[in-house]
Amino acid sequence: MHPTRTDWLKIHATRQNTGETCDDYCSRMEECFQKHSSLTVDNPAPGDLLKTSLVNGLLPHLKDKVMASCVGWERSATTIVWEHVKHAERQENQKDGKKQVKLEHVKLMFYQAGAGASRQGVARGRGCGNRPNRGRGRSRGGGGNQQQLGQWRCYTCNQLGHLARDCPNMPTEGEEMTQ
Repeated sequence: MHPTRTDWLKIHATRQNTGETCDDYCSRMEECFQKHSSLTVDNPAPGDLLKTSLVNGLLPHLKDKVMASCVGWERSATTIVWEHVKHAERQENQKDGKKQVKLEHVKLMFYQAGAGASRQGVARGRGCGNRPNRGRGRSRGGGGNQQQLGQWRCYTCNQLGHLARDCPNMPTEGEEMTQ
C-alpha cells in the first residue's frame, strides 16, 4: 500500500548515521522511500530519485568521494553509483585500519624509548638525534654528567675541574679578578 502523496521531507531527512554501513543505510533508505513515496523502486524515474536521495544522505566524506570519483553520477545507473559508494567505504575502512596500525606503532616506539632511557639510567639530552652537541641546547663542553666534570674549564679562574658557578676562587663584591 503506497501513500497517495509523497512525503519528501521524511525521505530527505533520512541520513546515514556515523558507524552505519552503506548497505544498512541503503536498506533503511529503500524502506523509507517505499513507505513515504507513492512511487515504486522498480521504475527508472523513481530509481533515479532514490539514487539521488541515497547519495545526498551519505556521510559527508563519503558523499564527496563518490561525487568526485563517479563523474556523471546523476545520469549513471544506481548500481554503478552504488559500486562507487561501496568502494569509498572500503577505502575509508582501510585508511582507518592504517591509522590504527600507525598509532599502535607510535605507542610501541614511545614505550620502547621510555624503557630504554630508564634502563640506561641517564636521560638523553636535548637536541637532534644521536649527534652530540647538535640542535637546541648546544653547550660548549658537551654532556654534563659528573664523570665528564673533570674536563670542564672554569671561566672565572681558568682551571679544570669545576664550573664558574662553583668556583672556589670566586671574587667577593669589592675584589676584582686578576689574570
